[in-house]
Amino acid sequence: MPDSAPSAAEIARVPAEQRSGDASLAQQRAARADARSEGEALVRPQATLFGRRRGKRLTARHDGLMQTALPGVALDASRPIAPAALFPQGVCELWLEIGFGGGEHLAALAKAHPHVGYIGCEPFRNGVAKALASIEAEKLRNVRLYEGDARAIIEALPDAALQGVYLLYPDPWPKRAPAQAALLVRRHAEPSRPHHAARSRTSLRYGHR
Repeated sequence: MPDSAPSAAEIARVPAEQRSGDASLAQQRAARADARSEGEALVRPQATLFGRRRGKRLTARHDGLMQTALPGVALDASRPIAPAALFPQGVCELWLEIGFGGGEHLAALAKAHPHVGYIGCEPFRNGVAKALASIEAEKLRNVRLYEGDARAIIEALPDAALQGVYLLYPDPWPKRAPAQAALLVRRHAEPSRPHHAARSRTSLRYGHR
């Protein structure tokens, strides 16, 4: 019968040049298992609020909008965002929609409330392109978009900047109480700023199918 795999301690006593060349896959796995059992922390990827970023190939029109229209409304989350500078015409409130899909709800809100500023966050490129088409068709001046994770925008905004947050139809919806949506936003959208919403009396609105 073949010998059992050596322990991590036995492998550690073998010179590095021999370990890298001669240690079998089973030995390497045994060493990693021993290391985990001894309490070494495993680095886990950060959870995201979204799924895929791309779908079908964009139409020529949508691709053109991504090239020409997006730069005019896109936000940069790598630096602090000054809400007063987002809308030259001025707005009375600032609302955020997390995961706007194709932008139908976002565009309808912006059209109905021209004096309110709206930030839409959506990593799905096809959805961003559709939203741009609506913004152009309705000539909306009170919408800004971020093609990425909404948490980056939350962190870039100053405290008390938002008066409302929309999280509609999270996908996949877990078919639990709608309060789960509120929990999702509080846990992920405001992880390091519990006062971000409280000081601005933010209204959280969510929906489910």
